[in-house]
Amino acid sequence: MSRNCIELPRTLGLRPLRGEWTGWWSFNHGVNAALRTKGLLIHQHGLIHYTKIKELVDGIQDNLGKLGDLTPDGGFDLDIDLERRETLLVNAFTQVSLTPTDKKILFELAKNTLMMEQYIKVGGSMLSVGIFVHKYAKNRLTAMGKVFQEMGVDRYEVMKKYKEEMDPNEIFNPGKVFEPSKRAKEVLDIVRKQNEAMRYRFGIGFAKRISPGGEIEGYKVTKKYLDVFTDYAIKCIDCAMCVTVCPQYRLIPQWPYAPKGMFDFTKGLISMFELNGRIDVPDSAIAEISGCHKCGLCDGVCPARIPISSMLIKLSSMVARKVPEEATTEIPIPEKYKDVISDDAEIGVWLGKYLAENPSTMFATLEMFKKLGLKVKVFGTSLDSGFNDYISGNGNELIEKIKKNSEHINVVELITVSPEDYKTFTEGYQEYSRLSGVNQTFEVVPLDLRLLKSMQIEGNEELNLHVACFSNTYADEILKRLREKGFKVKKVEGCSGATLEKNVGKRADMMAKALGERYGTLVTLCPLAAVKFRSVGVNAKTLVEFLAEKVGAGVKVEQRIVKIPDSDKNAIMNVLVQSLTDSLKKRASLIADTVSFMSSGIDEYKKIIEPIVTEAIDEATPSVKNLITSLASSKYTGNDASEKALILNQYYREFNSVLMSLTLDTVVSAVVPEVKSKSVDEFSERDLGLVLLELLREKLERIRANVVNQ
Repeated sequence: MSRNCIELPRTLGLRPLRGEWTGWWSFNHGVNAALRTKGLLIHQHGLIHYTKIKELVDGIQDNLGKLGDLTPDGGFDLDIDLERRETLLVNAFTQVSLTPTDKKILFELAKNTLMMEQYIKVGGSMLSVGIFVHKYAKNRLTAMGKVFQEMGVDRYEVMKKYKEEMDPNEIFNPGKVFEPSKRAKEVLDIVRKQNEAMRYRFGIGFAKRISPGGEIEGYKVTKKYLDVFTDYAIKCIDCAMCVTVCPQYRLIPQWPYAPKGMFDFTKGLISMFELNGRIDVPDSAIAEISGCHKCGLCDGVCPARIPISSMLIKLSSMVARKVPEEATTEIPIPEKYKDVISDDAEIGVWLGKYLAENPSTMFATLEMFKKLGLKVKVFGTSLDSGFNDYISGNGNELIEKIKKNSEHINVVELITVSPEDYKTFTEGYQEYSRLSGVNQTFEVVPLDLRLLKSMQIEGNEELNLHVACFSNTYADEILKRLREKGFKVKKVEGCSGATLEKNVGKRADMMAKALGERYGTLVTLCPLAAVKFRSVGVNAKTLVEFLAEKVGAGVKVEQRIVKIPDSDKNAIMNVLVQSLTDSLKKRASLIADTVSFMSSGIDEYKKIIEPIVTEAIDEATPSVKNLITSLASSKYTGNDASEKALILNQYYREFNSVLMSLTLDTVVSAVVPEVKSKSVDEFSERDLGLVLLELLREKLERIRANVVNQ
């Protein structure tokens, strides 16, 4: 209620009351019922013939309890209005027995569907017509049109014929009321998914059998994978307002990812657990929905007040935390740049490890300093600012890097080339300054901005400037300066997934390709994004490279790219899965001897069989190590040690990617029946599967270390 709504009744000597409700559609009539209760209400409304009101009431009472009770333990209430002659607008409400953020509200929302079904059973209609109530459109247009019925007019058929004649190509709202036949047939898939959801009745079966106050096991298991997202997913009311404003979703709308995707994914996991008894979530699946440009538009439109953008950043950090730290490479600086470099210079340039993958930007940077006559202290490509630690919340690791790096950064101004390093120095080092005991005394400046301020350059070209995620804080200043110099700049937003590109798979590739298809040529503020764009065939360069070309200081560097064949990737995956399966099946009798201890609880049983699983993993991993070494060796073309190291490292990177996308349910499904055949005791196969899944997923880092570090 607004302040005026509260003050008005007070002036009349009345006592104002507050109420809240939720449902697939919120409606003002809900206040009438909300004022009669302090609990959260679920709401459904629709149109019915006035003669069907008793039948509707009886049907809802069979499922939800007595009319007028409206208590957490049962009952419902109605608000009835005359919509038009003989047609009633009926709003039904039932009270949720839990708070909006409770773990079970997903199943409480199933009551909404129960009420909806009763409207349809009595020949009524949902108030709204659209793709989410698509199958009720004919009922809505025909059954409720009393005047048209009396005149013998079938509104549905008349509108359908008009649509076919006037819009044969289905340009306008395909699938809004009528099933599309030419354009946007994927709308039909939404109806299919709706029917599937109806088949599971949005968890109605679970709602009926779960007592108020208890925890859903699917919730507990899902929370182990997705942490706080599980709670926020249940708070989401499925309005999809965040999707309508998301610039990422506009680029690849067919891909179910952030912002709402993470909540749908979480709800799906809870339901999947209830249906199948277990779930397995590879890290790559989480990474697929973690793409976010950090624009924050979704936060402003969410009626449930969920901090969506913060959640997405946290989701990205969960993935980043599991990305193994790779060895850094120092790219040697050619002799011709020695006159640019001085260890006594007051200006430093942080090249950092992210430029190791894009040496052309590194050399373009040095060319520009040479052009400007600047002397700089160079911090090379083997150095790590700690960006990955910062975004993943690894505070201790970041503090160690801050201390180590600060010993060498004795400059007044530090120029950063990548947005990731700029963010780390300007935010991460400031936030952790107290804990690290290091006070940052140097000013941090992004290279692009430093060049635009220092150089006299003019142009009239059209530029599609890709604003990378972590350059948002200074991107507008760059846009302004480019336009002042005559460039016609179009701002392009969209996360390329470059930082975690090895682990976000299809989403990152699709985003990069979509940006390329839409804009053709891209100039990006991120060296990593430039590499990602080029890897999928997009014509892209960094702004530094573009500016260097403008002043005649452009450089071309041949980049050696090692591409791992799909056959090798599949071979690594297959050997890993088979080795783990065989090693665990070999110990089936040993596991069978322990199943009687399940009666002490899953957590205790997990401790009992952990040594067996660890032993199986240690036995399985050497075969994977041998395969990777063999595959890498077959790609060597000479005796160049650096080439061998490059190829082997690329195979290890691919192995890390395999681990991130590994589905362990295949292993467990093969092992549990083997244990069953060896056991003389009865035990829950479901519980054994859960324990094995959890242990294997927790031991992924051990698998990685065994293969990579042996």
